[in-house]
Amino acid sequence: MVLPTTGEQTRLTQGLDAFGRLAADKALRTCLAEHRTPAPPHEPPAFVRFSDIPDLPFIDRNGFNGVIVPGTADPTGDRPAEGAGRGVQDRCMKTGTSVEQSLRSLYVAVQGSWFREESSLRTHPRVLAALRSFGPCMADRQIEAPDENAFFALVDQRMQAGDTTGERALGRAYSACMKPAEDVRSELRKALGARFRADHRQEIDALNTALPARIREYERRYAVRISFPVL
Repeated sequence: MVLPTTGEQTRLTQGLDAFGRLAADKALRTCLAEHRTPAPPHEPPAFVRFSDIPDLPFIDRNGFNGVIVPGTADPTGDRPAEGAGRGVQDRCMKTGTSVEQSLRSLYVAVQGSWFREESSLRTHPRVLAALRSFGPCMADRQIEAPDENAFFALVDQRMQAGDTTGERALGRAYSACMKPAEDVRSELRKALGARFRADHRQEIDALNTALPARIREYERRYAVRISFPVL
């Protein structure tokens, strides 16, 4: 969950991050209910993907739209509170934030180190060579996107226009055209990950004990369940 090396593994990473936000949301709402204060409008917890480690099979099937985490409460909220109610909302939001931070503090340091290591692959000569096929591959599919930046600008346009059919078609094209580069990155990433795990064995061993215990604690305390995107 903490140190993904493949797109499929990032589904676990997304679930872990979303679990922290879900527990925070439950803590926020519990605090507000105790003070009989309305919940402020806010974005519901969702699974957030990792662009550096793309989950190509998932994108091929589902496109780029986000997925709301199961168990999320009604995201609409009520009108913003005023006066004392606003003060309660602020305090309860801080309570929720502290819940998420308490979970993330267990793994964020070692995970951040891993993502920094993994990001070095962006400029690896083998990866750059493999990425040269991306633009021509898109052109073969009648998509004007010479590189990833141009491609995701097009995805944003489709999504903002509500064109779900076009966005899903772009997902299938991306999965196909990014596969040569991702095959190379995946091979390099797995080797890099093995070295990273060896170098950080003590931290990882401690995390393997502390993180499951904290997840179980949060599931009991906040009556939520950890969940993951499914293909």
